[in-house]
Amino acid sequence: MEPKASALQTYAVSLHFDKAGSAALSALMTCIAQASGNRYMQENGIPPHCTLGMFHAARADEERIKAAVTAALTPALQDDCPSVGPPAAAAGGVLAPAGGPRFSRADTFRKKTLFLCPDAESSAYLAALNQALHEGLLPLFAPACNRRYKPAAFFPHCALASGLSAQEMKKALSAVQKAPFPISAGAGSIILAVRRPYEVVWEASFSTFPEPGNLSPTE
Repeated sequence: MEPKASALQTYAVSLHFDKAGSAALSALMTCIAQASGNRYMQENGIPPHCTLGMFHAARADEERIKAAVTAALTPALQDDCPSVGPPAAAAGGVLAPAGGPRFSRADTFRKKTLFLCPDAESSAYLAALNQALHEGLLPLFAPACNRRYKPAAFFPHCALASGLSAQEMKKALSAVQKAPFPISAGAGSIILAVRRPYEVVWEASFSTFPEPGNLSPTE
């Protein structure tokens, strides 16, 4: 029997950054929050990340979705180059950017969200991971309704602030213009989390990304 829609959770699969990259991006997010007065990201404990996909699943299926994420991404995240993935990702043969994803500029979405845009090389790599993830999970789980995370319309980005008013956005844009672009952030781990309320249920480090079946979380 299929679980009722009301029993399904929305799970996000995201790329998170290493300690140095996360600290640098978190500092930028804090600067923007101080300038704009909007602390949505901080108050909700949202770290810097790039979401690769969102899926609906029941709590009882968490082990299945963990295994599916691992099996889908392992070919693209072997440890030839531990900090950023392989020299050539199996998903589409796209080269992993040296030093981790690079962000070349900031942009806005619906005048309410401020985010970082990856450069062309980093966008292609993130899109390859997104494609591999969906090829592995869509036969098993339904995609969440946000179309920006489906391969045909995937829009890689790293949110810096959300829920901004017009005045807050003006101040946030002024603050982010002072950032030293391009910004590089080493890839640290893949995280599976439940949304609303946000809860990390599984994490795997890039340097020790597990083989299918090895689901030990990162220490």
